[in-house]
Amino acid sequence: MAQCKWCGKSGIFLILNKSGLCSICSSQIIAEFEQKHRLFLESNSIVEKSKNPSIIASRTEFMISILDSLTKYENAGIEIYNIPLKKLILDCVNDSNLKLLNMLHQTFYTSKEKIDNLKSTNAKVSAANKIFEELNLFSQYFNSRGQNFSICKLRLDEIRNEFNSLTQNTSNFCENAKTVNPLKKQFEIKHTVNEAVEIIKNRRSEIEKQKDLLYRKELELVDEGKFNALNKVSEKIQGLDFADVYQKAHLLEKSEKIDTAANLYWKNIFVNGSDLPANFTRLLILLNKLNLPSEELKVAEIYLHFINESSKEEIEKRIVRIKKKLEK
Repeated sequence: MAQCKWCGKSGIFLILNKSGLCSICSSQIIAEFEQKHRLFLESNSIVEKSKNPSIIASRTEFMISILDSLTKYENAGIEIYNIPLKKLILDCVNDSNLKLLNMLHQTFYTSKEKIDNLKSTNAKVSAANKIFEELNLFSQYFNSRGQNFSICKLRLDEIRNEFNSLTQNTSNFCENAKTVNPLKKQFEIKHTVNEAVEIIKNRRSEIEKQKDLLYRKELELVDEGKFNALNKVSEKIQGLDFADVYQKAHLLEKSEKIDTAANLYWKNIFVNGSDLPANFTRLLILLNKLNLPSEELKVAEIYLHFINESSKEEIEKRIVRIKKKLEK
């Protein structure tokens, strides 16, 4: 007796297609597949053309979420693509990681050449510091589901180490920099390190819950074919990274409004729960320029609770330097 693989309907006169589906299930699944496949191809095209690592990483995640949502059919014995979805997901992740790794190499070698050609020490350390920020962001872009993930992380760590000496010079340069006018608004953290860490963790947990709900909403909208609404939800997800606040702080910093920028970086960390490492790295540099070693020490100790293992040693060394400065 014929039985539909998806709805389970059976009967002597039931007609199934070659995939083992009744006409109703076949039309519904085909409609869903066509919508999701179109979105998959659009995202894949963006990944292939984009030179922005953040877009490549986020679009790859979206492609994976689409494929993951189709595994329910494959588990029921219904062929979706001519290759298993598990392999297709792995191929997407590996390709994305490989493209990001190539971009990492290009960023490193191009920047290193530019730094070598700079004449002044100040220009060299300033450029090295900016590149180190970019390297920190790359750690968020590589996808751990890829077979080449460990290789990508290893190469990233190697490149970071090459910049360690220059970032050391940056710190030394900041320590010797002219202090800011004491009449300006200064920077103060009113919580202890442990209190601040707990508050930031809770805020980040809230953000992750919001993102999870929005990711689920994205899949629902894909299923319903509401693509205009889908774009708005995607914008909300990107907004929860609070990259716009970071950019505003960065502009204030360039305008020499260092104390205001420092407070905005801290707000992005403490109030918004942004997990962009650059907020911490820029804030530490500015606190050094502001000649606020106590606050710099507190931020560095807070950062230790959130930084990845490969970068901990650098912050631990910074903490030692600050403590020595405070003892003088």
